[in-house]
Amino acid sequence: MEKLQVLTERGWELVVGYVGQHIETTPNRVDALPRKHPDIAHRILEEFQKDFPNREFRLA
Repeated sequence: MEKLQVLTERGWELVVGYVGQHIETTPNRVDALPRKHPDIAHRILEEFQKDFPNREFRLA
């Protein structure tokens, strides 16, 4: 299943969610978005791109 990733100064990291304007990351693929519904992965990607236009995201 594809997971949402964000490009950080440390490279690509898995996204678990966000609090305010801070994106939370995790090393664990199980905890990364989307957790249970792979069919909404592209919608989640679009929402993060809209909410954080200055950050780079991908599904991988």
